[in-house]
Amino acid sequence: MREKRQRSVNEYDGHQLSEGEQIDVIEAPITEKGMWEKYIAKRKPVLFRQIFLDDFTGHLKWTNDYFRQIAGDDKIEVEYRESSTDRFGLGKHKTMTFSEFLDKIEAKEDIWYLTTQNLPINSTGQAAITAPPTSRLTCDFAVRPSLLRSLVPMSVNLWFGLSKTLATSGLHHDFHDNLYVLLRGEKKFKLFSPSDAEYMYTRGKIATVHPNGRINFVDQPTHADGAELEAEAAQRVVLEKMEAERELALAEAAVAAGEPNADERLAKAELNLETILDRVLEADDDWE
Repeated sequence: MREKRQRSVNEYDGHQLSEGEQIDVIEAPITEKGMWEKYIAKRKPVLFRQIFLDDFTGHLKWTNDYFRQIAGDDKIEVEYRESSTDRFGLGKHKTMTFSEFLDKIEAKEDIWYLTTQNLPINSTGQAAITAPPTSRLTCDFAVRPSLLRSLVPMSVNLWFGLSKTLATSGLHHDFHDNLYVLLRGEKKFKLFSPSDAEYMYTRGKIATVHPNGRINFVDQPTHADGAELEAEAAQRVVLEKMEAERELALAEAAVAAGEPNADERLAKAELNLETILDRVLEADDDWE
């Protein structure tokens, strides 16, 4: 009998892995509709034996020399460990160019690991989907693959390292669906269903498991898509500010053109923008 490690609200309604269940293996191309109905909608994991993405050519091009040519000068943050016997994930990073990182990998240095990079933020507060060096390589893959057009991409990352012996990343959970494309070496996955979250030894107390499997810990609430509650409100205020600024510009143009009631329109636009700017400041304080 399994013992629950903790109590939480578990609303997960996707596929549940049974003991000894074998993951489906796809040996031949599958349609976008078939992928959606059989796997994505059911939240069922699947293994591809080959790359069946017509809009991905990285596996045909991505040598180290190609990386140097396309993105060698890009500055990147590389995780490192003090020795081969230490583990990654301790927050140690060094800045170097992608070419310098590749030199270290080719020199068989196994203390370096390229993982996710900080995503650039645009003027509306939205994070980009890719960061260097991956953003330099988008000519070789579709950010939204044709096989997965039903999904909205959160981020695209390049993971790159060297291990002289077997290495593990440790048991963890990601916050979004993954399409993992293995280009070099070998990797073994051990999967647990979100329905079993309460039986796991987690770092933090689970509060909620959303129907799609997204896990929230106590004092870390998000929507099912991973958006933070405060971030969504802040984004909405930013969009309102952009619209208010547009209306103010139009009102000023109306005054200059001598249009009827233009002064009244301008006063209203100025007051509206002032009110929204106060809300922007409040949203910034909440976000901090």
